[in-house]
Amino acid sequence: KYAFMKGHQLDDRVLLPATGYLCLVWETFAMMMGVEQSKLSVTFYDVRLVRATFLSRDQETQLTVMIQRGELKRNF
Repeated sequence: KYAFMKGHQLDDRVLLPATGYLCLVWETFAMMMGVEQSKLSVTFYDVRLVRATFLSRDQETQLTVMIQRGELKRNF
């Protein structure tokens, strides 16, 4: 399903694109809501990508997507 990502490379290593993270979260959220992803509009705010994820060319990479319900309040 995600074989197209093999074309996203940096220094000859396959990199999970930033939009890939967002799509995975969107897909997971749609499943949680019981709605087709194409019928669920989402808006992302304050997205921070901490580090790059490099994917293996030879074996599957398993990612875990977790979504926190409710509002998160932070003081800085």
